[in-house]
Amino acid sequence: MRFVMVDRIESLDPGVRAVGIKNVTMSEDFLTYHFPDNPVMPGMLILEAMIQLGNWLIAVSSDFKLKGILDRVERAKFKSVVRPGDKIEIEVLITRTAEEKVFLSGKAKVDGSVTSIAEFSLKTRNMEIFEDPETVRKTFALLSAIHNKERTKYHEF
Repeated sequence: MRFVMVDRIESLDPGVRAVGIKNVTMSEDFLTYHFPDNPVMPGMLILEAMIQLGNWLIAVSSDFKLKGILDRVERAKFKSVVRPGDKIEIEVLITRTAEEKVFLSGKAKVDGSVTSIAEFSLKTRNMEIFEDPETVRKTFALLSAIHNKERTKYHEF
């Protein structure tokens, strides 16, 4: 994956919702061209962050047996710009499930103000086709706020 759009998973309630964080820094590759004199995070990458967080929710909810692949974006609205230095709080909720499909709603906020909303669906496929489930599980542990709190507890200075 070229762009990892979720820096940290703050909370995850399997089968229900997930909250994650994306810190937008000036060193992001996409800001070089969007736009050089007025850097703004592209709305489609904010949507991608929601999709990636939704995929984490599916993976954890299925005990890392399923992976979500974008099926359809029903609605996406971009209400305000996101700039370098902003911390985006992303929330995704599962609104319903159908055979091999999960429907989600997503919201992105900066400083408590909603910047983007979306409704989308992900097709579910066997994770082993795409990635090693154990590697994905380890990556989740690194991104998970719960894991980071435990790690800090054992490495106090």
